[in-house]
Amino acid sequence: MATLKATNDRLIEEVDSLRLQNNLLTEEKDSINTQLQIQTNYNDTLVAQNMDLAKKVEIGGAINVENVKVTAMKMRSNGKYTETNKAQKTDAFKIEFRLMENEIASPGDKEAYIILKDPKGQVINARGTFILKDDNEIKYTDQTIVNYENAALKVVMVVDRKGVKFEKGVYNVQVYVEGKLAGRTKIELSDSFLGL
Repeated sequence: MATLKATNDRLIEEVDSLRLQNNLLTEEKDSINTQLQIQTNYNDTLVAQNMDLAKKVEIGGAINVENVKVTAMKMRSNGKYTETNKAQKTDAFKIEFRLMENEIASPGDKEAYIILKDPKGQVINARGTFILKDDNEIKYTDQTIVNYENAALKVVMVVDRKGVKFEKGVYNVQVYVEGKLAGRTKIELSDSFLGL
């Protein structure tokens, strides 16, 4: 009996010791879980900040244009163009714009598209389609590739009349760079006097 009691007392001490160790391990586990949760929250915050920063860099790295200008041009008998504001005399549109300086943008070849729409909203001389940043597809009038080196760069594009004469009204021009609308302007053409 004395041996059993001694064994029982020893086992009770071991159980108490194991309970104490278990409580310490549980506290340590809870502490580690709390630290892990804090670190996870911190990491989530960093990921969100990185995504926000990446969006800002993408926005900041976009190439914008300024001074978008459209001019209606009439071809003279000597083959040179002169400016006009008469619809029926217009043989071409000259579209000029300036890519702005942007040190954040990546240098290299950039695709620039222009869309010239007639007074009815139809794309003039549609040459094809291109993909916008939002993955939509859109028709364009003319396209060029420019070698952009982060400095201001002037671009000139000419859209010739094909077939029928232009009609009076407002013609809208949109300029896209790398699939993003970068600038726009418009021009109004009037009727010729007595149709001449």
